[in-house]
Amino acid sequence: MAAKTDILPPFVWGKDFYPVQEKEIQKALANGEKILNWAGYLAPFLPVIGGIPGKLRMMGSAVEGAYGLGKAVLHYGRAYWANNQSHEKREIARAWKALDYAKHAGANMVRYFVSEMPVFNFFVPLLWDISGNRVKYQVEKELEAKKAPSNT
Repeated sequence: MAAKTDILPPFVWGKDFYPVQEKEIQKALANGEKILNWAGYLAPFLPVIGGIPGKLRMMGSAVEGAYGLGKAVLHYGRAYWANNQSHEKREIARAWKALDYAKHAGANMVRYFVSEMPVFNFFVPLLWDISGNRVKYQVEKELEAKKAPSNT
């Protein structure tokens, strides 16, 4: 009988599974999102910009959501075919982490719909960003933790 790893293609089990570093992807997504936030604040006052930031946000969130869901499914598949329990737990943890992209995409979709409402398109996103409740990527959380003063 063949081992579980012999059934799946080799790239599923390879160590170099991700060609691009995850943190670099998150930094690029966070920076792009911040640019879209500023453009979104200006959109109600500059007809030239119009709904472009919202449309870009919606397209980006669709791609990000598909990426997160696809990556989660792949990790769950790897967990199913895992040779031992520690590998299985690690892959399930990675799957949950991948779902953060889908959660972030959902938040961006909600923001897009709010930006399309004439009365709310300026104040609600601005107040949301000022409040600090923005859904953050893992790399942003790590950066904030480094900047926070330690209590020791």
